[in-house]
Amino acid sequence: MKKLIPSDAKWLAGVLDCEGWIGMCRNYRKGGNAEGWSTFYCGITVGNTNRILITHLLKLTGVGYYSRFDIKDGVRKVRHAWDVRRRQDVRDVLTSVRPYLILKGKQAQLILSLPKEFKHIPLKREKVYWQLRTLNKKGIM
Repeated sequence: MKKLIPSDAKWLAGVLDCEGWIGMCRNYRKGGNAEGWSTFYCGITVGNTNRILITHLLKLTGVGYYSRFDIKDGVRKVRHAWDVRRRQDVRDVLTSVRPYLILKGKQAQLILSLPKEFKHIPLKREKVYWQLRTLNKKGIM
């Protein structure tokens, strides 16, 4: 990831607080036994109908990828998204913006509390997953 100057890190933190998602996804897969197993990954997403914001995020950070969602129902605009999924890139972005996050600081701290390799800590990983789900829940809590 590109090194951010403080003013860019503050701007990015504001974008993440207002337009972003910081969390963990869980994919359940059936394994050789009846119980199956889950894979987890951490991520950052910013979605917006203005592509200029998304391309600026890509240029500013040098990480992540662009996605476009076009729901052709005649009502909704095209949604553009910046997604960061690579583990080290997620850590780098969150480390840069963590001091400036106001609304999503807890989510960032939870992800940064995980060790770099979290395959071998299933209980902590599961606990962080559910904490993030609670924090990212929409509506009044």
